[in-house]
Amino acid sequence: MNKKSQMALFSFLAYYGFLDPDVISLQNRVKNALISVKDDLEFSEVSWGPIAHEHHEVLSDSLVYIVKNSSNSQVPEYSLVIRGTNPFSISSWINQDLDVAGQTPWSRQSEHTNAGFAYISKATDTSLAIHRNLEDNGETVLSWVLNQVKISAIKLNVTGHSLGGLMSTTFGLWLYDELVNQNVIDKVDMSIYS
Repeated sequence: MNKKSQMALFSFLAYYGFLDPDVISLQNRVKNALISVKDDLEFSEVSWGPIAHEHHEVLSDSLVYIVKNSSNSQVPEYSLVIRGTNPFSISSWINQDLDVAGQTPWSRQSEHTNAGFAYISKATDTSLAIHRNLEDNGETVLSWVLNQVKISAIKLNVTGHSLGGLMSTTFGLWLYDELVNQNVIDKVDMSIYS
């Protein structure tokens, strides 16, 4: 399977069960769905997540997971998948999609950036804050990546569709800034598939 097709299918699977109002049930449903197609999608395990953002409304507004790709390479390859807008989540639409009139400094989310002049929309700022703070067993995506690179260099594909596509580029840039700050960027070969 080519990489673009694999990333598109990972992005599609992030929507599985999006109408489930119970976050734990949703996370388990997505994980079980992923495990059932792991051979077809050529990955060996679900490494982090799936984690859905619990919001005060009935449905989750965000979901992220990481899988370890099957690869003959000596460098472990992972795919970080960010779900797009839950079409039935009012919060997702209002706070992560439509709030584009105002801007916030990029440095609000990426304190270590060299791009002090850069701005992002309020919606993107809200979405990035949600995604960077999601935790699986006490680990954020950043702490998970930092733990992986203590073992070896990794390849990391970041992907998503719709809002997940926006977040794949934005989250990837934020992650890059953080890895530069931690002096480990040379241990992560990152690709973005928006």
